[in-house]
Amino acid sequence: MTVDATTTEMVTATDTALAIADNQTEFTPAQIAALKQLGVDDAPRGDLDVFFHTSKRLGLDPFTRQIYLIGRKTKVGGYRGEPERWETKYTIQTSIDGYRVTGHRIARREGLGRPVVRRQFCGRDGVWREVLVENGPPVAAKSEIYCEGQLVGEAVVKFAEFAQTKNDGQLTGMWRDKPTVMIGKCADAAAWRSAFPQDFSGVYEAAEFDRHEVIDGEVVEPPVRVRADRADRGIKGLRAVTVETQDATIEQPVNESAEPVQDSAPAEPTPEPTTKASDAPMVTKAQLTKLHILLGECEISTGDDGHAVGLAWLGAEVDRPLKSSKELTRQEASMVIQVLEHEKTQRAQKSENPTTTTEGK
Repeated sequence: MTVDATTTEMVTATDTALAIADNQTEFTPAQIAALKQLGVDDAPRGDLDVFFHTSKRLGLDPFTRQIYLIGRKTKVGGYRGEPERWETKYTIQTSIDGYRVTGHRIARREGLGRPVVRRQFCGRDGVWREVLVENGPPVAAKSEIYCEGQLVGEAVVKFAEFAQTKNDGQLTGMWRDKPTVMIGKCADAAAWRSAFPQDFSGVYEAAEFDRHEVIDGEVVEPPVRVRADRADRGIKGLRAVTVETQDATIEQPVNESAEPVQDSAPAEPTPEPTTKASDAPMVTKAQLTKLHILLGECEISTGDDGHAVGLAWLGAEVDRPLKSSKELTRQEASMVIQVLEHEKTQRAQKSENPTTTTEGK
């Protein structure tokens, strides 16, 4: 079995090494090493086994980011005098496209015909419509899945129960910019689980946790990485689209103190998936210092438009718009620093071993 090179960002020819075989029962050492490259660093063996089982059962490829294993630091304890502590809990997530691909596959397997999803939104007037013409987010979203005209799954989700907010109560990122899309994806995911609970049990769509900012206390971002050769292309593209954002700036850190820019808010004794953004520890000043140094060394935030390009680059890395680098969470900053350090290493290696094109002349 071969994998089209355009569907994976692994640098080496690992298509056969990473492909999950039909008779395979667990991840191989090579696959575990690849998962670590993609951000799954410290997951216990038990969680990896569950992730393998779910990936194989749903037919989704973890190495092309169709399905994720996301770690979230969650505050536990605090009962009957027990001290509170942070533990990393792992959740399996897939995109809404992953739900659709798998849902169609399951429907074919069960002989149900082609699934059709019908989505509606409830406005402030309490009326359900396919399209809301009023400004602002919907009150709720409803998703129904039909096969051959028969209702096989449905779900209703309230916007207030899923939308993510900042400390001041304002909506974050995509929840602010595309509220109907975000709550619609939550409704679709819940409807797919309703239709095929045995297959989708324990699998969630990223929007249900707001993968960009808030997940069970402290966010651990999905495994988004860029290769060094991709970074240069991204920088050029960002310079072309930042004409309208020349006034955007990246705040310069005051010192290298490890004091966080913003402390995390206390989590509830029993954490819910809809924990607010204030629970995510924010980037520290030391991280900001390192970020700015690395952005300069990697020639990302250079030139007259350096600040705007650097900020746009950071936003692309965490997959949400940023007005300031101080909006990064601590985990986001850690992830971006790793990407930049990799880029710096790649640049150093290329400098030490330049490609020679004059052999044979």
